[in-house]
Amino acid sequence: MEWLQNRKENVTILDSIYKSFSDRNDFETEEDIKYYDFWRRYYVAYSRAESLLVLTTPIVSSGRSQSPSKYFSSLWESITPYNEGMDFDEFDFRDEKKSELKQSYAFTTDISKYERCSVEYKMFRELGFSEIRVGSTLFGSLVHETIEDIHEAILRNETDTILENLEGWFEQNYQGLVLTEHSYLAPSSKAAAMRYINNYFTNSKDMWQNIREAEVRLSYSNDDYILNGQIDMLKGKGNTVEIVDFKTGDKPKNMSDDMLQSYEKQLQVYAHLVEQKYGVEVSQMKLYYLSATDDPVISFVKDEKRISDMMDEFSGIVKKIESHDYSTMTKDTSICKDCDMRYYCGKSNPKK
Repeated sequence: MEWLQNRKENVTILDSIYKSFSDRNDFETEEDIKYYDFWRRYYVAYSRAESLLVLTTPIVSSGRSQSPSKYFSSLWESITPYNEGMDFDEFDFRDEKKSELKQSYAFTTDISKYERCSVEYKMFRELGFSEIRVGSTLFGSLVHETIEDIHEAILRNETDTILENLEGWFEQNYQGLVLTEHSYLAPSSKAAAMRYINNYFTNSKDMWQNIREAEVRLSYSNDDYILNGQIDMLKGKGNTVEIVDFKTGDKPKNMSDDMLQSYEKQLQVYAHLVEQKYGVEVSQMKLYYLSATDDPVISFVKDEKRISDMMDEFSGIVKKIESHDYSTMTKDTSICKDCDMRYYCGKSNPKK
């Protein structure tokens, strides 16, 4: 019964803290708190209705449960059933108020995902279906978070402590991602993630020179929406900087690769936002492919004309998203084979 004793001791400690710091009114006795909180929650929900509040429940009664619950039974019995003499014409329903808050969109999860396939965007971003294949996302997040730990240590002038802490950071990040993603990596994938990180730590110390900031959050606001993005590293001295973004996929073999072109567009706009945010000049944008053992970097030069064109292009994509235009499917069937919705849209034939 040791656990029971420990529980009682914890309750005693909590009671002491509660009595010392609680600002509850005296009429809320300790025994009644849970009831007040219960009704407070429903009051907030019910008070949001402007013209008409509709309550629904399956009418079920059995030995162990009833619907509606006993707390609402008196209320339920007093209200008018919607199908018994309700005249909805007597209500003056107002049009839905248009929110004055700007909608936020992210480059990676909104713009790029819509460009990749608007149907896929609709299913996972608009309708909220959960993707089954989370392995690649988990892998990428694990590698990025651990590399961020490396960069943060460098910024703290603790470079000499990285090696002794690297495996601990890796495992801590993995356990945190398992809890949030409700998924695991296969042992071989987990080992590959650690191999990417070790390869970066061993062979890329030249990348650490003049790191100014890690995990840089960027934002662009126009009249209709806010565009958000994030880059992994900002480095450089004085008024000239470089942008570095890390990728866990395979390094493209040619510059015409669709995914590479998409990354370049993002980096071009990121360069513009960095210059606006910090008042510096971006000299280069770099992609660093962690899977590559030789020559892992692809560099781009900033192009002001392309940046202007791409901002217009992104604005067009946002307008399509907000008008719920999901009529364009990808023509790249290599994307479809990894999409959970490939049978829904007909891009994959299970008989073949």
